[in-house]
Amino acid sequence: MVMSSDIWGDYSVNEPQYYSQYGIAEYDTGSYSLAKGGVYEQYIQLLYGTEDYVYVLAPGGAATDLYYSDSWGNSNHWTGVGDLWQVFTPGPGGTYEIDPVTEGSLNAGPQEGYVSQGINSNEKMMFFTGGPGPIGLQVLLGANASAQPEMVLPTYITDGNPFNYSQITIGQLGLEGSDGWAYGLAANGTPADVTPTANAPMYVSWPDATKYHCYFTAYAEEPNPGSGRWAAYYPGEGFGHSWWSLTSDAPSEGLLKVGVQYLYYLGGAAGYFPTDQTIWLTLVDVPGVLRYPNGGGNETVHRRREIGINGLKGGLAYTEAVAALPDYYDLFDQNCTTVTVKAGAHSGVTLPNDIYPQIFGIDLSNLPPDDP
Repeated sequence: MVMSSDIWGDYSVNEPQYYSQYGIAEYDTGSYSLAKGGVYEQYIQLLYGTEDYVYVLAPGGAATDLYYSDSWGNSNHWTGVGDLWQVFTPGPGGTYEIDPVTEGSLNAGPQEGYVSQGINSNEKMMFFTGGPGPIGLQVLLGANASAQPEMVLPTYITDGNPFNYSQITIGQLGLEGSDGWAYGLAANGTPADVTPTANAPMYVSWPDATKYHCYFTAYAEEPNPGSGRWAAYYPGEGFGHSWWSLTSDAPSEGLLKVGVQYLYYLGGAAGYFPTDQTIWLTLVDVPGVLRYPNGGGNETVHRRREIGINGLKGGLAYTEAVAALPDYYDLFDQNCTTVTVKAGAHSGVTLPNDIYPQIFGIDLSNLPPDDP
């Protein structure tokens, strides 16, 4: 099983399964860990005897080693990773096949690249949303899976025709779209259920999951870099400039599904400017304007913060509001720096409450480094 984040958690199995061509009800018990590798033991109590399987799991959950024994005195040992373990074991009345890694009684049994489970499985595939980003931040998840039914025949297991994406549900994210992806929200640092399910007694699926990131970045062009805080004006360079940008690595389909609007303002530089340059001489307020996507300047310093989905919504909405109603540009109360600070606040980011780009740039440089 290959996923974009560590598969984690301890699971247990204790439920009856119908498997054998002889109509024998088999009962699985056991537990396993998929966090960084581990061991999974499957103990099956048959009507006429017992079988015991011990799997050694590599990081990520692929089975790399298998030991088998049963109450009839049979034992075998296998090493390696393949697409299918095929184990023929003697049972009452003849020989039948058990596929110990992918057959449905394992309920989300681990295997390289895919997972097999039954419609009544209570096991879950959990995607851990940890890593960079504040704990609890609302983040966008995306997951996709193709799947097809598995059919147990007298001597082997075979796969049927693939399901349409519209027939596959991805845990808490819901139904897949026409492109095979499902999207939804989760709190960063908590596990999210991304178990693929389909309406079939047994089925095999090939899952993948991804956590997306959203960022707010503040920029400053200092008119006199390296000088003091009060060198706010420099001949020939003016007062400098401050601006911001909002970015995300998420696809637009996923952002739209969770209610993000104004995607036009993703990726470019948003900056607030006066419409009349005489303000620098007269100091009289003039109408302002938002320039986008080329609202930046010559960057001296920047700082980037991860903001999650709610921060992205707030930042995009504020950017749209400034574009629609830009108000008057005031050198002291409503200028490029103060509007950038407000954009950060609407995105959930606290920035230095400065007025001029020179001071803003110095204060930005004293903040912790960019979020990864």
